[in-house]
Amino acid sequence: MSVKTTYFFIAMLWILSYSSTQDAVNLDKNYTLITQEQEFIAGTTISLKFIGDTASAPDLLIHYSLGNTLVSAQSQGENINYEFPPFISNLAGRVNWKLVNTEVSGSLNIIPNSQITKMETYVGPPSIIAGDTDYSMAVSIPLDRYDNAQQDGTAVSFNYNKELAIDNNAAIVKDLIAFDYITSTKKTGKILLAANSGEQFSKEFTVEVQAGLPVDFTLSRKRNHEYADGNQLATFSTSILRDVYGNTAGNGTLVTFYITTSSGAVLQTTGTTIKGIATGTMIHPEKEDRWSVNAAVAGMASSDTIQLEFKPVFESYEVALSQENRRIIVGPLKSFMGQIIPDGVTVSLKIEDKNGSTTYLKQTYQGVVQFELNPDLIVPGTYDYTITAGGITHILKNIKL
Repeated sequence: MSVKTTYFFIAMLWILSYSSTQDAVNLDKNYTLITQEQEFIAGTTISLKFIGDTASAPDLLIHYSLGNTLVSAQSQGENINYEFPPFISNLAGRVNWKLVNTEVSGSLNIIPNSQITKMETYVGPPSIIAGDTDYSMAVSIPLDRYDNAQQDGTAVSFNYNKELAIDNNAAIVKDLIAFDYITSTKKTGKILLAANSGEQFSKEFTVEVQAGLPVDFTLSRKRNHEYADGNQLATFSTSILRDVYGNTAGNGTLVTFYITTSSGAVLQTTGTTIKGIATGTMIHPEKEDRWSVNAAVAGMASSDTIQLEFKPVFESYEVALSQENRRIIVGPLKSFMGQIIPDGVTVSLKIEDKNGSTTYLKQTYQGVVQFELNPDLIVPGTYDYTITAGGITHILKNIKL
């Protein structure tokens, strides 16, 4: 492309641009806003009037909080009128406008209708802990009929019923909302609340005040007898779990009971509170033992330690051999009243020779345990038998098979 051609195109572009600018300037001079109001109440009719050429009036571009829309001109004699649609005129907020293809623009404010028709209110959390540290929060938004939040400074009252006393706190709308803190009470129960602005009230809300962390408690136990029969249950119960203000712990609070045996083993059982009391059970040991028992609510509270002693359920028992000493019959095992011991008591048999040992375990049935030694596993020879039941041990030496 030659230099002359290039200059020609540049000149043409400049002429077109200048012509377009001059047209816009001339068009701007043809339209003058005559509407003086810059603030309107939501729900009222909003229209902008201009003096100008009614024959070629441009559209009005409206930019509001939810988007943009175009409004066509309406001629009224020598004036041009642009009426805002209801979905804009009912919505509070700032609105910007501009005549299309001109530099004529402006803005206006739509303020909420001062007549409050409902209260949008939220409360949370719905439960708090008794005492001086926890709180919930109420947030209220007074609205007009078009769901516009009221202007800053609108008065809102929060009304409470706490422990039979009625109270209220005043607040004002700021940044669309009014709020108040709902402080906890020292006693458990319900806090009722509602918000109002003028003659409009919210619905009633409830905040539950629940017991705080439990404090240390005591432990008790109950059992039918003190013998190690491996059958009956020992029951452990807490005192009523309460917080520092005397409130009963909520149902379902988990309590763990720790049982340390005389051999150092630690057993566990758990229970959950009902009306503040938790219980746990543990089956009696099968041999003489001494238990140390305490309980705890993890990370919160613990109990004192109680002691339980279990006496042996029998002092001795019979052991009989037959079938060339390969059948060992233990029992019948009798309990502390002379009755047959309950089924399921473990009896162990240890067979030992110079080459090593083998141990068998069986549970009693009708007070008796019978061991049958398989000749393929226990080959002929001389062995020592060690039988243990209920912590009582019998040793039979030099048994020939």
